[in-house]
Amino acid sequence: MNPTALPPKRPVPNDAPAGREPVSELARRIETRMLALGLSKKALAARAGIARQTLYTILDMGRDGDDRMPRVNTLVALAAALRVHPFWLVDGLFANVVVDAALAQPQQGDRAGLVRDVTYPGGAMVAPGSHFTKVWRVQNLGNTPWRQRKLVCWDEQIEAFLRAGSRRLPIGQRLRPDRTELLVPATPPGGVVELSMGFTAPTETGTVISYWVGTLADGRPCFGEDAGLEVCVHVTTLAETRAFRPQHRPA
Repeated sequence: MNPTALPPKRPVPNDAPAGREPVSELARRIETRMLALGLSKKALAARAGIARQTLYTILDMGRDGDDRMPRVNTLVALAAALRVHPFWLVDGLFANVVVDAALAQPQQGDRAGLVRDVTYPGGAMVAPGSHFTKVWRVQNLGNTPWRQRKLVCWDEQIEAFLRAGSRRLPIGQRLRPDRTELLVPATPPGGVVELSMGFTAPTETGTVISYWVGTLADGRPCFGEDAGLEVCVHVTTLAETRAFRPQHRPA
C-alpha cells in the first residue's frame, strides 16, 4: 500500500482568492484543491487549457445573481488539472441547485471514484507467471470521512483441474494477489489516495480479472457490490513486465 495523501497547504499564490469567500460549492472545491496544489488562478487556467476569464466566471458563480453554468468539457479539463475525479466537481456544481422538494433525493454520504489507473490500465500486457504491481488513484467523492476502510478481494477462490493421465492440468487460472485485503488510509471528503497491490499472473495465456470491493471494518460493502476496483490484464508471451516502484507525488 502506497497512499498519496494531500500535501500540506502552501502559501496562497499571489493571484489566488483571498478574503473573498466562494459562493458556490463548486468554487469552494476548486479553491480547496488550488491551495492544496499551490496553484494560482493563472497557473490553473493554463494547466486546464481554458481562458482565465472562464475560470473567474466559474469561481464567481452565484455572486451578484450570475448563475451561468460551465460546460461539461470545461469541468473535465479542470478536474484533470486539479488531479481529481470529474464527478467531484460536477457534484459540487449541482450542490447549490434548488429543486422541487418532491424531486429532491437524499444525498448519498459514502461515495468513491477512480481518478485513474496509475499502472496497468485495463488490457495491459503481462508475461505469464510474472509479478506486477497495480496502483489505483481513488478519491473520496462523498461527505463521509473514510476510517478503518478496507479493499477486499472478491475473486472466487476456486481452481479447476483437468485430469490428463497421471497429470492434472489447471483450467481457468486466476491472478494471485499478494494479500486478499488492503487497508485504506484515513481519507477526508475530497481526499485522494493511491492504493497498490502486487499480483502474480497465471502461467496460462489469456485475459484475467481480479475484482476488489471497499468495505467497512466489519466486512460490509460501503459503496455497494457494483462500485469496486478491478485489475484486468492480458497474459501473453509478448509482454515484457518490468518491476514498478510507486513514486510519491502530490495527488
